Amino acid sequence: MAYLGLQAYYQPDRCNYCLHKGCLCLTNSCVNGVYCLLARITAGKGDSVYMTNNASVFIRTTVFLLWSIVTLPMITCCSGSSSGTEDNWTYMVYMAADNNISEAAEWDINEMEQVGSTSSVNIVVQVEFSQTHSKDMPENTLRGRITKDNNQFLISSDLKDIGNKDMTDKNTLKAFIEWAASTYPAQHYALVLWSHGLGWRSHGNVIGFSKGMMEDDTSSGSGNIMGLSDLADAIETSNVDLDLIDFDTCLLGMYEVAYECRGLADYITFSEEIYPGLGNPYDTILYALVGQSGMSALTLAETITNKCKEFYQASDTTFTKSAVDMSYIDELHTDICYLAGAMIEDIHEQRANIQSARDQSVYYDYPQHHDLGDFLDNLDQLSDDSEISAGITGIKQTMNAMVVGNSVHSSIPGDPINNSQGIAIYLPKSSQVSQDDLSAYSLLECNSSASDTWGGFVNLLVSGDTSVPIRNVTGNFSIRISWDTDADVDLYIFEPSSAMMVSPYDGIYSPINGVFSQDSAVSGLSEEYYEAFEDVEQGEYNIYIDYYKDGPNTDTTTTVSYYLMDPESGINTYTLQAQRSMDLSNPIPYSQEQAITENTLSNVYSDWWRPSNISRSYIISDRFIDTQVPDRIDAGLFLDNREKMKKGSCTQGLKE
Repeated sequence: MAYLGLQAYYQPDRCNYCLHKGCLCLTNSCVNGVYCLLARITAGKGDSVYMTNNASVFIRTTVFLLWSIVTLPMITCCSGSSSGTEDNWTYMVYMAADNNISEAAEWDINEMEQVGSTSSVNIVVQVEFSQTHSKDMPENTLRGRITKDNNQFLISSDLKDIGNKDMTDKNTLKAFIEWAASTYPAQHYALVLWSHGLGWRSHGNVIGFSKGMMEDDTSSGSGNIMGLSDLADAIETSNVDLDLIDFDTCLLGMYEVAYECRGLADYITFSEEIYPGLGNPYDTILYALVGQSGMSALTLAETITNKCKEFYQASDTTFTKSAVDMSYIDELHTDICYLAGAMIEDIHEQRANIQSARDQSVYYDYPQHHDLGDFLDNLDQLSDDSEISAGITGIKQTMNAMVVGNSVHSSIPGDPINNSQGIAIYLPKSSQVSQDDLSAYSLLECNSSASDTWGGFVNLLVSGDTSVPIRNVTGNFSIRISWDTDADVDLYIFEPSSAMMVSPYDGIYSPINGVFSQDSAVSGLSEEYYEAFEDVEQGEYNIYIDYYKDGPNTDTTTTVSYYLMDPESGINTYTLQAQRSMDLSNPIPYSQEQAITENTLSNVYSDWWRPSNISRSYIISDRFIDTQVPDRIDAGLFLDNREKMKKGSCTQGLKE
């Protein structure tokens, strides 16, 4: 079903406006310029057009109909500060977009072009797009200076083809920083790192694979990223003193990340949670920088967090974005090590309080990541240990000085995420961690000191935790679904330690415990599969199938077949397990969130099917296939994760 809505576009800058029942209301804070009011029609996944003055151009995912134009008197844009070019910036943007968020990179570059470089501020980009998701964009890596234009749908800057570079290679990043600084020297440098960001868990549980970001499907394969140590080495060896690093990505707003980046920049901005795929509002951020090109790094860091909040509040989208003063990172590290030592010393008396404080604190899409400040607040209320109390006080005082910007918004009333205080930390339960994870975590810089470290505390905490630790067990099972029409059907898997469904549709071809096929919408085949690695986490592998939309030749229904191959259970070839007719006659009702989980698991709705789950326990003989509903899927979580992906997700939704 398509829907019709109104969307306002303003060429020079975003401003405050309200769209209500077809009316556009401009606030008195708007800048003069030309405003276009357009009707928006959005169809299902893909298959959409833009239409302006009856001329149709097939672009991305939405249809816009030119509704009217409102023109206000124009003013001349300021191209520098009152002090001339004495204080100026080179704003570098490194965009590893050869993956499933490629279209978002196109949007963001067009936002940059709404402002363009000036005599005081140079905006330079290195970007590589995906040929799967941005078919009209060049195949090779592009580099150049962003220039102003007024076309929001066309990249017109002179970006040079520099060949096909591996954007996950530290030497590629280093070369870009060196080129930008030598070609456009400035007194201040900002580096934006734009791509997917991952948690501590590596694809395939590779020992030593640290947290990082950047994904380049063509050069390095889906799921392979640049580790934090490589990222830090690229910046350090470039010998360019950065005033600010902005992580336009997910889940990197952590103590461990900040410590890895110590000495590399004066300020860092990042997100504790999943970051929406639309990323930063580059037009409003850059308008502020161009309009005050003499601004300090602190002011730019505050501007980034403030403009992000304005943008995502306006669209009622959940997000976090914080800014930290890196001059306090060593002090924070010392304080955290002190608290770790105090908790290690008194673990027998305080374990219950520590675990309760952890369980009550804010956690994120990777549930091993907890907000540091919220954890400390909860622990302070539960523990009466004087050394622990002193450690909490020290960290909180340092954080008050270090966190110079903390913007949070949630579309859900009462969402605990509103308690986020700007810095997350790794604080898993035993049921969320494997020995490989602990080995990888121990290799981080923050755990390399001879004294007590947070890594040492985590090891002690999970070793005596009352929950069951993750163990790697034999996997070697394969799931395949096929259907008899050209309908758009999606396979989803909930893996044991994941807080989110994974799917070929979301571009996750290499999840934690296995490998997906391509999305059927990309491959053109009416089938999708999931193949588990040889060694996988023990626990439940829950299978879901979604009839997303009819195909062009589909008569509104299709028969979906679910096959399993599992040699450990004596199923040595793909064997049909179940079939179901699926359609959109009784779709899942998103207005009734509380009923969704139970009914979906009971196969009430015509567009969702849960054929079974696969359970892998540590004892081989205990393996079985059943339809038990795991306790960890609670009301609303199922809907939230499905909606995260279906609202464009990593196509235009999330930078996970």
